[in-house]
Amino acid sequence: MDTEVIAEQTIEPRVSPRWVDGLLLALAVYVVAGSLWMLTGLGGPRVTHYVGLLSDVPAQLASAVFAYAVVRHTARGTLRGAWLWLTLSLGLYFVGVAIGAVSWLRGRDPFPGPADFFFCAFYLTLGAAALYMIRAAAVRVPWVQLSLDAAIFTVGFG
Repeated sequence: MDTEVIAEQTIEPRVSPRWVDGLLLALAVYVVAGSLWMLTGLGGPRVTHYVGLLSDVPAQLASAVFAYAVVRHTARGTLRGAWLWLTLSLGLYFVGVAIGAVSWLRGRDPFPGPADFFFCAFYLTLGAAALYMIRAAAVRVPWVQLSLDAAIFTVGFG
């Protein structure tokens, strides 16, 4: 069996939209501000509770938007498919987090609930994204061999 791995041709990076740089800077500032808020306890325990509850929702949305921007600016092929799966995965996680936050705000424990469906779907699509990323990096690795390696890894680490 030939297990030689040949990398796919590199794709010329296209110019990223200007809004991506602005959103990345805003996300970095947001993460630092949220972290400092949580560490200092500014506003007391009640405010810190709500900041902790809601702070990850915008960050999750931004990560899904970044992944979508990569999909839009990647040429068709295996790599674009991998980023599409990752975008879908991050979108599902965002929906789950948003449903969970709304449930907590209404005073209901969201576990178990509809958010769990999105979290489970997140892990399935994230696995697909990981397989496609591996496949995009090594085009000539057969799917059967890749699946066998993944099964060995999963069984080995439980």
